Amino acid sequence: MKTNLAKILCGFALLGVAVIAPAQSLVDCPSYQSSSAAFPMHEVSASPAIADAYLDYHGMIPNTDSRGVWGCTNFSSTLNPATAPYLSWTINVNTGYLLPMPISP
Repeated sequence: MKTNLAKILCGFALLGVAVIAPAQSLVDCPSYQSSSAAFPMHEVSASPAIADAYLDYHGMIPNTDSRGVWGCTNFSSTLNPATAPYLSWTINVNTGYLLPMPISP
């Protein structure tokens, strides 16, 4: 019984560390105007683990705002993955590196 309780408490302690650990940025997205940028756009990374990274889009409407703003005219109440607009990131990792999980935007 004590062993099980110790395992449970240890699990909660590890979960607490995982939850409050600060997130790390793998790739930085510089300011850009989606209407004038060339895509796929090369992204910047300070991490030695990242070989290169690219941002691309499908079905989004480029905008002249310099904060990387996009427009979308898909107001459907159902999701059709074949036609839904999206932004995508391709991240290539250097040999010998593992990415920490989970990765969030």
